[in-house]
Amino acid sequence: MSSRYLEGEVIKYLGYDKILENGKMIVHAHGQFEDGRKFYITIPVTSGLLDDIIAGEFDKILETEVMREGRENERSSLTA
Repeated sequence: MSSRYLEGEVIKYLGYDKILENGKMIVHAHGQFEDGRKFYITIPVTSGLLDDIIAGEFDKILETEVMREGRENERSSLTA
């Protein structure tokens, strides 16, 4: 899993660190948007393939970012 795509947005998967916290697996994953902005997420891992879990969380970030940019574009077109 090196990159994720959604509606023109691209993020690169930079890696993750696995730690045990209070007996539970926690993953600190990090990625970067194509414009250079970086992000970090913390994911509690209950079951499943780690790559699939991280990919699902990255997809949520992309969807949120696309929606946020859409709202910003709507606001700027209303004020222009």
